Amino acid sequence: WYFSGVPISFEAEEECTGAEFLYWEVVSGDVVIDSPQDILIELVLNGDATIIAHFGEPVPPEIVVFNVEPTGVGDILVNGVVAGPYPDEIELFDGEHDILATANAWWTFTHWSHEGNAILPDIESADATLMVDTGGSVTAHFEYVEHVTLVVDVEPVGSGSVEVVGRAIVSDHWEDSFVVDGPESLVAKPAADWMFDRWEVVGAEDVVGAQTQTLGVVLPEDGVVQVVAHFTEMDLRLFVPNAFSPNNDGVNDGFRPLGQAFGATDYRFQVFNRWGEVVFSSIDPEEHWVGQDQRGAGEHFVRDGVYAWDVSVRWTHGRYPENFQGTLTVVR
Repeated sequence: WYFSGVPISFEAEEECTGAEFLYWEVVSGDVVIDSPQDILIELVLNGDATIIAHFGEPVPPEIVVFNVEPTGVGDILVNGVVAGPYPDEIELFDGEHDILATANAWWTFTHWSHEGNAILPDIESADATLMVDTGGSVTAHFEYVEHVTLVVDVEPVGSGSVEVVGRAIVSDHWEDSFVVDGPESLVAKPAADWMFDRWEVVGAEDVVGAQTQTLGVVLPEDGVVQVVAHFTEMDLRLFVPNAFSPNNDGVNDGFRPLGQAFGATDYRFQVFNRWGEVVFSSIDPEEHWVGQDQRGAGEHFVRDGVYAWDVSVRWTHGRYPENFQGTLTVVR
């Protein structure tokens, strides 16, 4: 007898030497046992039921040998546990067992091969079920995936960048592995006061534009390709006009040194009259002299004539400023 709707625990106990609990069997009644091989179960009965606990001599486990081909390119999980080292002999009881093949990078699972037992749903499923009823072997087979490793460097670091079109912007070092699906395009972009020098390519099947900032590379199906973008320092260049006409006609109304590879650091531009007096001075490389005489707060303009100028600039890649002098003519 029992109380309807109240959970009842059942525990199977062996009473004879050599006998072991095997499983529960529901002979009659509306009862479902979720884990019939568990010694301890809990049921809720709502009507009459007949349940038998079966005992007997246990069936010994089968020995199944698991292996991976080629060696070291993947693993096999048996019931969620990684097997290995391979070949690995594992004891499995008769019944269903989960097997899963996992591949290392750039390898792919192709199929199972086996002796004895059965694999469901088929031998091409990496996630499968092994039906064990005898000893045997199971091998997971893998296949290499051809790919290229592209390595890109910028020399010297900080002198520019390389756009690997559709993949990355590289300012120092970058590498990636992928399956080749066509030529690669790389664009060299110099930093301020640097200029592109050349490409250095190793391992490519063909290159286009090795002396230009845009490089086309035909990659091999498999292997390593190294690309280095070389940049060089831009030379200091200074250009100072020898005349200008500050008459507000929109043409040559301002005067300032022009050039490349210098900036505001240690910059100074001065203009002197014939008596050596400073009529204009600036530390801003973008500021023009429009003919004003700074001695009078810029309210007056100098007369036409010849004036001396002095420019102090520091090369972007240098440590000390350099000095340049000359003359110019103011003509209105």
